[in-house]
Amino acid sequence: MTRTRNVDERAARPGRRSGIHGRGLWVRLLLGLVSIVLVSMAVMTYFEQENQRARILDRQAQLAAIATEAARDFRDVQDKMAIVDTDAYVEQVARDQLGMVKPGETVFLSP
Repeated sequence: MTRTRNVDERAARPGRRSGIHGRGLWVRLLLGLVSIVLVSMAVMTYFEQENQRARILDRQAQLAAIATEAARDFRDVQDKMAIVDTDAYVEQVARDQLGMVKPGETVFLSP
């Protein structure tokens, strides 16, 4: 019976709140607010990282395409360099672009 009386005495004291209006309510509200803020920050961070990941994947695809094109251009240049080093190519350029002829050859021009 003393336990019931102590609870009743505490409830009857003026200036002391108990139940849903006590200090426990404020602590629970504060913890709830902090929890909401932390969860919302975690969700924002998640979506920012997903957005950044998408941008990185797009850029990676762009760079892969550029690398493929550069490799193709490099192969083309290597092929042209192999042709340029031949005597036949030098003779063709001399004839076509410089208008040169070998000794004893006759050039016919058409109007």
